[in-house]
Amino acid sequence: MIVDELELGSTFAPSTSWIGFQIPALYPRADIYPHFVRPDLARADGRALTAPLNPGHSMPGFNRPAVMVSRRSNRWDPARDTASLKLQRILTWFIEQDSRSRVAA
Repeated sequence: MIVDELELGSTFAPSTSWIGFQIPALYPRADIYPHFVRPDLARADGRALTAPLNPGHSMPGFNRPAVMVSRRSNRWDPARDTASLKLQRILTWFIEQDSRSRVAA
């Protein structure tokens, strides 16, 4: 699944990206992991991407160059967690980087 034109916040350039992921055969009992974003994603301040962002990957099933977003949900609960909720958590993580960048400055 690929969702286009999502806002990642001003910490990243470009500030929008697609986010892709595969829904595993064991879903909903399995975490949606990993997620992928556009391959040209960079930090707006010029610093290198660091974990959980891992450049140089390809999104499985789509053969699409990508940056892998490694954000595993260790307490995945199939009664509560969904693929869309996990996507929202990934987006929230990106947006939270804006406030962390301001605190560090």
